[in-house]
Amino acid sequence: MSNLKEAISYIYDIEKNNYFMTRAIQEIDEELEIPKPEAEPVLVCPKRPVEPTRTEAKYDKKSGAKSAIIGYIIAAFLIGVVFAVVAIIMSQNNPDALKSKAFTICLDLVCIIPVACIFIIIRKKKSNVKKDNNAYNKQYERDMAQYRKELEKYHKDRGLYEKHVKSINADCDKKYRNKQAALKAMRKVISDKLAESKAVAKLGYEKVGIDSTYRNLIPIGYMNEFIRLGISNKLEGADGLYYLVRQELRMDDLSHKLDYIVQKLDTLINNQHMLYSELIAMNQKCDNLISATMRQTDALLAQNNLISNQNALMEKIQSDTQIAAYNSDRMAREQEFMNYFQRYARW
Repeated sequence: MSNLKEAISYIYDIEKNNYFMTRAIQEIDEELEIPKPEAEPVLVCPKRPVEPTRTEAKYDKKSGAKSAIIGYIIAAFLIGVVFAVVAIIMSQNNPDALKSKAFTICLDLVCIIPVACIFIIIRKKKSNVKKDNNAYNKQYERDMAQYRKELEKYHKDRGLYEKHVKSINADCDKKYRNKQAALKAMRKVISDKLAESKAVAKLGYEKVGIDSTYRNLIPIGYMNEFIRLGISNKLEGADGLYYLVRQELRMDDLSHKLDYIVQKLDTLINNQHMLYSELIAMNQKCDNLISATMRQTDALLAQNNLISNQNALMEKIQSDTQIAAYNSDRMAREQEFMNYFQRYARW
């Protein structure tokens, strides 16, 4: 009879590898779901210059009327005071002077001059408005000349910026597409290897005669531990491996798929058990391997000027990365397992 302990240890080794590759595929799928990153321009987007506005001074009738009235009052008061002083002096020197023609003319001037001040003030106000508008127009022309220069420079800089953005977006798109191609190629390599490994595990289960209920990573891991500790060396019976696994796990369903085990490891296995520790170590190993392979893939993409042919890229991944080295090692081991199971006999 062939060695049950050795056979189960081989199946357990294969199942751990299948767990490893299943986790690797899940990590790659998560990477594939990451959306394309936004390209970050190196150049700063130029700002369009603000077109200058024309300033126009307008004559304010209300303000002009107010200034005219104030000017009229001041002029009338001053002239009135002067006229009164002159009239007093004239009356003292010659009482008949107040009836003279000269006095009448002075009296008329007292009435006319304040009114004239109104027109002078209004005219001055309008003249100031015209003068201000001339100054504003000259400043506006200077501002427009500067604006046209800045606008020409803006259009030139904007053209360079848009060309730069288009270039980095195209580069970003190409890098993203090739990264996706690399991930898909890597996923195919691992998926193909996983399918081969599952076939070897299936052969092992059939040759050893393990019941379909226990053909899973967790039961086979516990069986391996029980045999290693010398607790049991047979499958059936009151002290057989089937019974011990049932007592240890107390699960209604032992046939959990590997992707489910990857996600629910903490709830399916006691964290004090050796199987838990080994799978946690496999998780870390998987993370390190995928990270290292992605770095190598990025380097291959850069060295080969962003390989766009997926077949060429897959060939590179199959031959020049840590995934390739890992698969090469596993192929040798699983060929050994395959040969072993083909010779295996239960009786």
